[in-house]
Amino acid sequence: MKQSPRSDLGFACVVLGCVWTVAAVVLLVMGGPGRGRSPQAFVGLACLVGMIGCAMLAFAFFPHFVQRLRVVGWVTVVLASVLALAVVCSAWQLPPEQLQWFDNPGDARDATDLAVALSLIMLTCSISLITARLLSNQASQHQFSPAGSVQAIFLMFWRQHKLVGWMALALSAAHSVYYLRYPRTFEEQWTGIVAFGLLGVLGVVGVVTSYRTKLRLWSHRAIAALLAVVLTLHWPPILYAEIGALVVLGVTALVNLKLATAMVRWVLSA
Repeated sequence: MKQSPRSDLGFACVVLGCVWTVAAVVLLVMGGPGRGRSPQAFVGLACLVGMIGCAMLAFAFFPHFVQRLRVVGWVTVVLASVLALAVVCSAWQLPPEQLQWFDNPGDARDATDLAVALSLIMLTCSISLITARLLSNQASQHQFSPAGSVQAIFLMFWRQHKLVGWMALALSAAHSVYYLRYPRTFEEQWTGIVAFGLLGVLGVVGVVTSYRTKLRLWSHRAIAALLAVVLTLHWPPILYAEIGALVVLGVTALVNLKLATAMVRWVLSA
């Protein structure tokens, strides 16, 4: 078989993802809550990574399904914006009192920390567009098999890039307004302000331009590169976290893609 239909590969990735998920649950339960560093726990986490890789591939091979999921992304933007408003009202004790969701600053901090962690995941998805484009070009030149699979991953990130950017901006808003009220060191404070400002500029640029000219495209890329530098100054571990996440996701996707291709070939030849 020279080329596997994308729908077949998508279903194979769903099956593999279910296998990875069941294995992860079994291994993590066997490891137990008090054995966080046990071999079973590490293997269970590896299975979770495999499940994430399968999910990414399945989304790439079922673009119409992903298109229907966009409503979830916009709901996330709305909820994150409401969370930011609630943090403002609670931290500054502003009226109306109904929006003061948090009894103390610690509760608000925990909620904003979770939101900013999700925002970093969205930023990873944004950066994945660049790596997917580079890999897509290489796959075309070297006739990577199955043909069109890497291009499908690139198209998924490209079609959802603007929505992912708005999600990253909205999810980081609560974190930003909280630490405006309870600042830390001078460097953390101002690099955070500049980073949020750059993220907002990227959002505005995404609204007013379609990136059909090189000037607009490279302006967007230059601002994104500056944002990466400022975020690294704000929180240095982010550089290693992003590089590690991209490498792990790339390797996981490649392994799962080859497993899914082998599964499809085996089923069709049976």
